[in-house]
Amino acid sequence: MAEPHLISGSRIDDAHPLATEDQQMAALIAALGAIGGTVTANQGAVGAAAWLMHERPTRATAVLHRNAIAAADKIVDFVAGSVIIANVAGTQGFLLANTAHYMTAIPGNRWGPTVPAAIDSVTTTNDGVNTHVVACTIAQAAGAEWYDLFLSTDAAPKWVARITEAQRAAGGEILVLATYTAGASAGVINIGCLGTGIQTTNVVFAQNNAYRPDLGTITAIDCTGRKLLHVMVKLALTDLRSAPSLSLVPFYQNPLVAADWHMGVRLPMPLLNDLGQPLECVYALDVSGVAALKLLIGEIAGQGAAATVHVQAV
Repeated sequence: MAEPHLISGSRIDDAHPLATEDQQMAALIAALGAIGGTVTANQGAVGAAAWLMHERPTRATAVLHRNAIAAADKIVDFVAGSVIIANVAGTQGFLLANTAHYMTAIPGNRWGPTVPAAIDSVTTTNDGVNTHVVACTIAQAAGAEWYDLFLSTDAAPKWVARITEAQRAAGGEILVLATYTAGASAGVINIGCLGTGIQTTNVVFAQNNAYRPDLGTITAIDCTGRKLLHVMVKLALTDLRSAPSLSLVPFYQNPLVAADWHMGVRLPMPLLNDLGQPLECVYALDVSGVAALKLLIGEIAGQGAAATVHVQAV
């Protein structure tokens, strides 16, 4: 039998052990009114029961939220060859002749950038003409909304402009700092000025923060009327040739702007590093007042690593 609800440190049935059901309900209504409850005599048993259910929420059935996830829910970092540059002896640029220039691009989205691609370099032709441009062929990054471009004579090049995915695909020119104009071939951006912004070694590019809560493959968890979310996580491995690791990142939906998802506290799991760190564990998230959330994989590593996540709302 369920434990009786407590009012002011005592049980309702203990206060009136011989009272009739109507008398006990009247006593309950009076007690609720004394502590700020909203139940009235006209609401009767239905109102009292509803108040108790609000105080003692039911436990929902556990459901599978994510299954066999093997990669982080982020834009994938550029690799070597994602950005290729070449000298163009144009007449519209402002780059010096016979000078080494370094360039790279970093894809990102509204949640943040990835990390820099391998930096490519080219030396402009020794022709005495200081109107060179550098042609940059930039690959598409799935899920990227924009690309930050870096070009300067520094080994760690400086920021020169940001272009959108549509601009990257169409091709264009950067002849003035932070200014895109149409032109060039598809997928090629001609850069004719030096960057003056932050360098690729800046701390903001040290980690990939281009999370993807916008992925249609991640179903939002309805938290309406719930207080806690039990998150049960399992990491499957094929063997231990490499050390396993896993982190979860909760993203909470903005109640005013449904398309906006805000990152909560990252849940790192240092698996097998010490006693009490097995490959299956549970977390409790406070979801009071939260409409919906999504659980993303922040980082995942290990031989054949695959994460599975079940959730249960309380």
